Amino acid sequence: MNHIDTLEIEHPKLTSYTLYVDGIKLSEGRCKGHTEVILSPGDIEVWLNPLDKDWGIVPNIRIGGFLVDPYLASITIYDHMIKMRYNDSFYDSYQKSSLQSIINSVDPTRRDDLVFIEKCYGVSGPNTEIVESIRKILDEKNTVY
Repeated sequence: MNHIDTLEIEHPKLTSYTLYVDGIKLSEGRCKGHTEVILSPGDIEVWLNPLDKDWGIVPNIRIGGFLVDPYLASITIYDHMIKMRYNDSFYDSYQKSSLQSIINSVDPTRRDDLVFIEKCYGVSGPNTEIVESIRKILDEKNTVY
């Protein structure tokens, strides 16, 4: 990996965690609803301890500062831990899963209509024109004359 990523886990009832990578304990600690650890490549397990042993919490998960959909990121959430594989292809796999999810949500009769998909879902690129128009609208609404 060329850069360092973090794994953030957040839930108001989270009180402590233990991080394992490839079965080796790398860190553990107490926390008040939020923890952030450095991600290492490998099979990740984070054991969670919620307040009053209220098992079954579903935490928010961020990787590299970005909120991820656990299903699309292939993160399994158990009542006591989260489990995932983290490697060089994590972001590519997540992007492919996300795009496939978008395509799957399109009406089956329109899935081959790339113009429709781009217009309604904007999946082909950064969409700089749309972003600039949104920024302009937001600036106009927030600017006091």
